[in-house]
Amino acid sequence: MSASDHHRAASDIASDQVPPPPPAGPPVRSRRAWAPAVLAGAIVLGLWGPNLVRPPPPAWTTYISLKGQTRRMKLPDQSLLRMNGATSLKVVFEDRLRRAVFEGGEAEFNVAPNGRPFQVMVGDRDLRTRDADFDLRRYGRVGAVKATLTVRRGQVAVGQVNGRDDPRTLSPGDQMSWIEGQPAAPTRNIDPNIAFAWQSHRLVYDKTPLSDVVIDLNRYVDRPISLTPTSLGELTFTGALPLDSEDGMLKRLQAALPIQAQTLSAAIVLKPRQAAVRPKPARARPKAPPSRQ
Repeated sequence: MSASDHHRAASDIASDQVPPPPPAGPPVRSRRAWAPAVLAGAIVLGLWGPNLVRPPPPAWTTYISLKGQTRRMKLPDQSLLRMNGATSLKVVFEDRLRRAVFEGGEAEFNVAPNGRPFQVMVGDRDLRTRDADFDLRRYGRVGAVKATLTVRRGQVAVGQVNGRDDPRTLSPGDQMSWIEGQPAAPTRNIDPNIAFAWQSHRLVYDKTPLSDVVIDLNRYVDRPISLTPTSLGELTFTGALPLDSEDGMLKRLQAALPIQAQTLSAAIVLKPRQAAVRPKPARARPKAPPSRQ
């Protein structure tokens, strides 16, 4: 082997031992290019970070009573809730406010004081108190929903949800009724025990429209009661109806008002009482003249 061959072989061995240069990669970005992204992430984390560890908002609890059923329960804030038949509402307790949405029926709210206001939403009205005992009714059909509030203890402020009028404060013995969407009727003073009588299994009325009485009875009877014609609802009833039996309540109504009940297989219809028709006395036949012989 010549000297030139030896030199060429040595250079080949050297070239095998030296690793090739690494392939060219993407250009390295400057740290300044990442600064806006890092700053934006810090801002998002600062805004949403507390929400990631904050507990979820308290959940609403729904309470329902069936037709003919009454319920009594103690709420988490130690307030007492009594529900008449066919009633629905929901309650939530927050850090600064106790809230309820009254959907329909009748219930007593015996609110316990604990420093937080107790708010009840009833259609377009907002009721607020801190320590009171009141009865609340809401019934009717769409476009003619009526509500009645009766206070037995404490004070309850009533105002419209949109705040168009100044709240009115009711004291013990005050009762106020309104049709949703219309101004409230003037407050009247009554014996509050009348409104709470349903808890002793009887209904007490003082010059109450028959239409309202029928709404109450339909919470207890199996067959729905209706009025024909509807103008019968303007009759007023004063008295007590023990919730003993369907027939017993109907007999008391018929004895006090000029109505009569027509009982059908699936319904009961109250109609005007028909005047009894007395049979006309039979005319005496004239005696035949004596025959002449």
